[in-house]
Amino acid sequence: MKKFAVIELLLEMEDKISFSCCNIMYDTKEIIIKEVDLEIDSFDDLPAYVFNTTVLLSIHGKGIITKDIHQVTNMDEVLSTGQSYTQTWITEDYHLLSMIRQELMNKYLTLLFEMNIHIKNIYLGAAPLLQLIHEISENKTINTYSYSFVFDNQKQLKISSGLQTEKGDFVYKNTNYPIKQSMLISIALLENNNKLSITDSFNEKINLKSRFLYNRYFKLVQRTAIFLFFTLLLINFLIFKMISQKNTSVNVEYLQLDKLKSKEDSLRRIINEQEKKNTNVGNKTNFFLSILTDRIASTIPEGIKLSEINVNPSKFLREQKVFRFDFDKILVNGYADNSYLLNQWLKLLENKSLITKSNVITYKQESGLSNGYFELEFYYNNQWLGLIKK
Repeated sequence: MKKFAVIELLLEMEDKISFSCCNIMYDTKEIIIKEVDLEIDSFDDLPAYVFNTTVLLSIHGKGIITKDIHQVTNMDEVLSTGQSYTQTWITEDYHLLSMIRQELMNKYLTLLFEMNIHIKNIYLGAAPLLQLIHEISENKTINTYSYSFVFDNQKQLKISSGLQTEKGDFVYKNTNYPIKQSMLISIALLENNNKLSITDSFNEKINLKSRFLYNRYFKLVQRTAIFLFFTLLLINFLIFKMISQKNTSVNVEYLQLDKLKSKEDSLRRIINEQEKKNTNVGNKTNFFLSILTDRIASTIPEGIKLSEINVNPSKFLREQKVFRFDFDKILVNGYADNSYLLNQWLKLLENKSLITKSNVITYKQESGLSNGYFELEFYYNNQWLGLIKK
């Protein structure tokens, strides 16, 4: 199905024109008129659809002459002067010539070209209206739109203009159309009329076909370039987003590793300080206990942070004035996101036989949004310690 727009320029006086436009979908079976705008007064009021599709231009009225070729006595002289645009219409029944002064035509074409309207074909005069006339009999006058058509005794077609446009509808293929749409429908029908031969001087003098193809494909290339630009921009954005997500993931992993290392360093520092205090415990025992605490530290889940650890805590006996050590015990202080996480960690330590028993001395949490403070008491497995010594 073809899609195009038709612009009709009706020259009423030297400086006065009116426009009519329509947006058409057309195939061999029917014409579908999607939009119609009649009697527009200015170029600035042309509808948007004429700028977005192929345009067929009809120009007729004052200043355009359409005659039977046999009625033009000085035909060679007219063509040789080069001062007019001409268009011939040939069928089995008639041979017509339409003419318009170049100066007049260029005036309107320049305005349309400057507005980037893509004109594919130009049709001059009243001849297109013959598409709506089924048969013209000798000496019988047929009026359509604002023109009168009649064959005289010499079988020559005479066309008169300046008639008052009649009101009402006309019928074409069982469809009613308003009289004022006559030229618009006629131009649409010309696209599929294989019996009509049309020859004009537009391509020769203004390169109409080259202008049309240049404007059309330039616009296509422009849209393609914009589409490719935004496609590349979208691809670049997606790649950047993917890299950014990967970088974020790596940063999260790095922070987790850094937290684990901080926990390990903190635990080692606490152990070293504790070893300095526990001078009565042999170096070998301290070494084995450091291994035990390292293994306990490796099980600390995310959400638990230790602040203090005391291995083999001591108590000062005032009466005897000596320190007494609990060699099977570890005291741990810290913070947990919730009590469930803390209980799961204690079960894990017992399942791995790193400790024999654990007691929660203290657990305080002001609200569900804050961390809970805990104090734990571990009893580590002396049998496990003996396995290390071996």
